[in-house]
Amino acid sequence: MKLIRNKTALFWSCSVFVALILLLSVHLYQLYVPKPPDEHTIVMARFDFKNDLLAEDAVKVKSWLYQQKGVSHVYINELTNIAVFTFYPVQVSADKLVLKMQQELQYKASRFMPDKKSLSQGCPVSPNSLTYKAFKLITSIF
Repeated sequence: MKLIRNKTALFWSCSVFVALILLLSVHLYQLYVPKPPDEHTIVMARFDFKNDLLAEDAVKVKSWLYQQKGVSHVYINELTNIAVFTFYPVQVSADKLVLKMQQELQYKASRFMPDKKSLSQGCPVSPNSLTYKAFKLITSIF
């Protein structure tokens, strides 16, 4: 009788453990698989201006950016000559915006893109962490 209880307890413990591992792996898969942007996705971009921006230049650039389709919020720092804005990538591309702005407003600007080292340091799950290794193991199985 005691042996049957132990086997039943072991069976249910293992079943719950396997179910939790499966649930965790499905959650990680859904979390880390890249999804195409939808109409509600908002992205942030940064333009670095080569020439100094005065207050009236900043107002001009800010109002121009707000007039562009898909741009939702704009912030311009005149001291550092940087414009940061959010936009919907389904409606507009930041690369196309910077080219259009250079043509229409005659400002020399470029889109800031972080280098690979900065991108690798920005992720909270580093490739050397146990969480990342477990994720890679689980995704390699499926």
